[in-house]
Amino acid sequence: MSQERKRQWRSALADALGFVKGELPARAAEAIAAHAHASERLTAWTQLGGALLFLLIYLATPARFSVEAVYEPAPLALMLYAGFVAARLWLAYRTTVPVLVQAGAIVMDFALLYGLIALLPLAYHAPLALALKHTAFAYAFALVALRALRLEPGWVAFSGGVAATGWALLAFIAAQAPGALTADPIAYFTAPHVLPAAEFDRVAALLAVTAVLWLAVRRGRVLVYKAFISDAATRELSRFFSPELAKRIATGSDATIPGVAEMRDAAVIFSTCAGSPTCPAA
Repeated sequence: MSQERKRQWRSALADALGFVKGELPARAAEAIAAHAHASERLTAWTQLGGALLFLLIYLATPARFSVEAVYEPAPLALMLYAGFVAARLWLAYRTTVPVLVQAGAIVMDFALLYGLIALLPLAYHAPLALALKHTAFAYAFALVALRALRLEPGWVAFSGGVAATGWALLAFIAAQAPGALTADPIAYFTAPHVLPAAEFDRVAALLAVTAVLWLAVRRGRVLVYKAFISDAATRELSRFFSPELAKRIATGSDATIPGVAEMRDAAVIFSTCAGSPTCPAA
């Protein structure tokens, strides 16, 4: 395959995932980039607030662990996560967050979530299969949905892919224990077993939600882009026409047809500065 063909395939794949914005006016592209930067800060603030809230709830809850627990992973994971998000928030206010940092942040989000889920049963010397039944799995959907705050559907797809891959990997590791696999739903619900169909459903649900969010963000992004372009066009027209007329041209319901115009009364003033000492030389 030629280099040009490979470039076309990469461009088509990136556009399908939502990373390519297409040809936009410079000012519209700058406005969209500023919006994405603000969304990154909003995402970080949301994650930091959630981590601190859960940490406060955990500390305020009595009898969190029994004496059988070897360690308490929840507060350590929450403090580590809060520190990581705070560092990313500090970086977002100082400069544009690099792509690799954004991707690493998504991986870190799910690594900490799934790591916490996996450590909870291990703290009691319980089988890892019990972790697959933990209700904290629902937070994976929230982490995927957070990426919809940006105008980049590619990050939604990446986040959903990391979420599904991470959970599939956790289920695979749990299934390696002797006697962990079962095909009996009753045994799955009443004992520390791994039911492949149940884990497949969880992964499929993550991918389905990701696909819906990706499509919604992509369609919404098209509308926002058109709004940015229309606003930029209105500002450009305002340089030559009155603001009211420029807005009417840009947002009017009637299409502009060559040769079709409106009859209006107008006054034209011609002036000259000939003979004036301030008149520039011709």
